[in-house]
Amino acid sequence: MNDNIPLPLYYKVKEDIKKKIEENTYVVGSSLPTEKELIDIYHVSRTTIRQAADLLVHEGYLERKRGVGTFITLPKVSIFELEELKSFSDEVIRQGHKPSTKVISMKRIIAPQKIQDIFFKTQKEFFQLERLRYVDDKPSLYVITYIPCEFAQNLDKENLEKKSLFDVLFLKYGIELAYAEKVLKAINISKQEALLLNIKENSAIQQVETITYDTNSNPVEYSLSKDRGDRIEFCIRLKYKKK
Repeated sequence: MNDNIPLPLYYKVKEDIKKKIEENTYVVGSSLPTEKELIDIYHVSRTTIRQAADLLVHEGYLERKRGVGTFITLPKVSIFELEELKSFSDEVIRQGHKPSTKVISMKRIIAPQKIQDIFFKTQKEFFQLERLRYVDDKPSLYVITYIPCEFAQNLDKENLEKKSLFDVLFLKYGIELAYAEKVLKAINISKQEALLLNIKENSAIQQVETITYDTNSNPVEYSLSKDRGDRIEFCIRLKYKKK
C-alpha cells in the first residue's frame, strides 16, 4: 500500500484487496484470508479490516456466507435491460464497461430440426457462429448463433470480433431488427463450456434462448447463450396495466 495517499486506512486496505481480486491473486470462488491473517498482512486493527470488507461486500467483490466464511466474487454487470433490444456491445458500453468478443468458429451447416422449425422449415442451411463474449476482459457469455445463409450470404467474411452482428445485418444486408423473445433458464454448465468461461464444471449458470425478429415479424436469428450468473444479471421492467 502507498501510505503517502491521504485516504482513510480502511479505504487503502479495501483498494489493495480489490486489486488482488482483479489481478486474480485472490481467486474468485475462494475464501478471503481470515481477519487475523489480514491484520498480519496489513498491520492494522480488526475494525479497519472489517470496514474494508464491508465496502468490498457492498461493491460486490466479497460475499459473506453465514457459518461458512467470506468468499471472493466479482460485481455483477446488469448488461441486459429486457425492455429494449440492444446489441451486446452497445449494452455493455452503456453500463460503463468494456466489451470484447472472441470468435471460436463460424461455419455453414445444415441446421438441426429444432432450428429449422423456428424458421418455419423454410431454411436448411445456416451459419453457425460460436463466440465467447467478454466484459472488462473477463469471459462472461458463451453463445452459439444461427442465421440462415440466405439472409446474409457472405456473413462468414465479416470480422465479427470487431463488428456488431446486428450492425452487419442492418447495414450490409438491410435486415431491420424489431424485437426479440427470450427464455431464461437455470442450468448446470458442462465441462467444456466451464473451461471457456473459467468457472467450475456443473456451476449454475443462466441459459438464454433468443429468437430475434425483423419488422415483418419474421425470425432472422436464433441464439443459445450460457451466461455466468456471478457476472451477468438481467433487469426486467414490468409495467402495471389496469384492468
